[in-house]
Amino acid sequence: MVKRMKRKILISSLAVALVSSFITLAVYAGIQVDGPPPAGTTGTQEYDGVRCKPVSAATGTLSGTSPASASTAVGVTLTGLGPYRSMSIYAALTGATGGTLDVYLQYSPDGGTTWVDYAHFAQLAAGASTVYRVWNVSKCQQQTTIQTVGTGTSPALSGTTIIGGDWGDRLRVVYVAGASTSLGASQTILVTLTP
Repeated sequence: MVKRMKRKILISSLAVALVSSFITLAVYAGIQVDGPPPAGTTGTQEYDGVRCKPVSAATGTLSGTSPASASTAVGVTLTGLGPYRSMSIYAALTGATGGTLDVYLQYSPDGGTTWVDYAHFAQLAAGASTVYRVWNVSKCQQQTTIQTVGTGTSPALSGTTIIGGDWGDRLRVVYVAGASTSLGASQTILVTLTP
């Protein structure tokens, strides 16, 4: 009986020492073991042994107003998207007054320095009624064809096209208002992200 008690105490002591050593090594290696989630993430965080990952869905908005004259304008930027694996994009888009309107989504593969086309909604005619569009994408989605894309404020992705696959840690909207545009229109783009 005494030998069993000693054995249990020894095993318990070893378990405590092992856990303590793991936490010390993890902290030394810069791995987040406990505490708040990294900056730029939303939702509840869980440590999976390699990185913090979201365990609940998150939503964001890229909504804004398109340009009131013929021009290219950068809208809202949404950050903290890196940990999520799937995304649903819902858009309610309305044509501008006087000219066509192209609405693009761009992602940044380098933390906001370079912006690359990710999606291009169908071009809206002048004064077009509101249209509703939904795209569902996954970071694990395989891309099998090469697409021509634009960068920065010179988007070039074909209309009604989405690249799919990885979107990095951020997205932004770019509006291209055509000739004769005299008044912008309110645009709603909602993003739902899931782990």
